Amino acid sequence: MAQKPTKADDRTMSRFLTSNNTKSKTQTITSAPKRPHSEVANSSAEELQMLMHELSEIKNEIKETIRKEDLEITVTRVVERLLNNMVSEMDAKFMQKFDCLKMESETRAAKLQDQVDSLQMENEQLKEVMRKKDQEMKKMNELLKQNDYYSKETMRSCNHNEQYSRKTNIRALNIIEKKEENLREIFIDMLQKEAKLNIEPTDIQAIHRIPGKQGSPRPVIIKLRNTDIKRTIMRKKRELKSGARLYDDITLKNLTLLNKLKQHEHVESAWFFNCNVYCQLKNGNRIKVHM
Repeated sequence: MAQKPTKADDRTMSRFLTSNNTKSKTQTITSAPKRPHSEVANSSAEELQMLMHELSEIKNEIKETIRKEDLEITVTRVVERLLNNMVSEMDAKFMQKFDCLKMESETRAAKLQDQVDSLQMENEQLKEVMRKKDQEMKKMNELLKQNDYYSKETMRSCNHNEQYSRKTNIRALNIIEKKEENLREIFIDMLQKEAKLNIEPTDIQAIHRIPGKQGSPRPVIIKLRNTDIKRTIMRKKRELKSGARLYDDITLKNLTLLNKLKQHEHVESAWFFNCNVYCQLKNGNRIKVHM
């Protein structure tokens, strides 16, 4: 394939033509005087050598020029091929890495989705368990309320029954305690002398002391035959002058309730009557108080 002449080729041809023109002119100018054959032969040989030398230089320059251009073209082609190969390899590696990352991301996404689905299922199961627990708690609360109501009613009933069993009882304080004492005789004699009240020994069903404060006479519980006798005695209790004091035999719960009412800011007064606790408010209203 013919190659396009380069600038170096043009310069070489120009030099060649210039040299030939110069020699032609020299020959034309100097050809006027006739020279001997030996001189002409020597001059031709010299010119031939010069021509051969210049042709050799031109040939070398053309070879060098061709070599440089071929080298540039070859290097350019090699570089382009290498670059193309590098780009192709980089594209292939990039796509391979991209595919690997895509597969990994899809795998991770699938695992995460499985975990999310599992958590959602567990969440739904927990919600169902919580709903059942809430229902059970509601039932338990209802049962607790019922039990609380029944227990309070039972306590009220027990307290009422206990208080009713004490309906005919009198609690006596500050009765001097003696050894081998006969409390029945002491109590009857005290009523006769101080309250001018006569009762029969049979009117007292039971009489005994109960634990009390240390250093003071123990309280005395008197169980009478009926409430009429108790009411008659309690009407005369203020006439006792020996220091003895008579009270209703109140249960501990009623006594606690009575003390709380007396300390309440809206209560004017509180008292016990016929197995029940009453109070009068500061606004004048009287109410029956239950536990």
